[in-house]
Amino acid sequence: TKPSQTYFFYPANAWIHKNHEGLLRAFARYRSIAREGAWDLVLTGFEDASMHRVRSEAGALNLNASVHFAGYVSESRLAELWQKAGALVFPSLYEGLGIPLLEAMSYGVPIIASRAGAIPEVVGPAALLVDAKDDAQLADAMIRITFDP
Repeated sequence: TKPSQTYFFYPANAWIHKNHEGLLRAFARYRSIAREGAWDLVLTGFEDASMHRVRSEAGALNLNASVHFAGYVSESRLAELWQKAGALVFPSLYEGLGIPLLEAMSYGVPIIASRAGAIPEVVGPAALLVDAKDDAQLADAMIRITFDP
């Protein structure tokens, strides 16, 4: 399904360190606070066993209507997703560089990112940094991005 509104975007394969499960828990919390003002979440990445686990977690958290799985996308589709994204949410627990961070900056998309690994060095002051292991902190950052222009 396609999101009907502004959305958070996370282009990443569902590897454990990418922290999709933590993102989904925080996103469920965010939706319960933001209610009708809540944005959707769009995920890209290979449809492998790990992504199926993420889909199952989204279902268990009753997020099927607001989490959209785009699968592996072409470069042109990826550019379209970036152009329509309200913010990148990047809760990775380890990152040496994080290409989506650079892509978000090039598209002028706001960023919520983990303080882990090299992420703070990559984004500098261009992102709202959080402890991605703290669901409440990640949800609060999503609330801030949604409601504070």
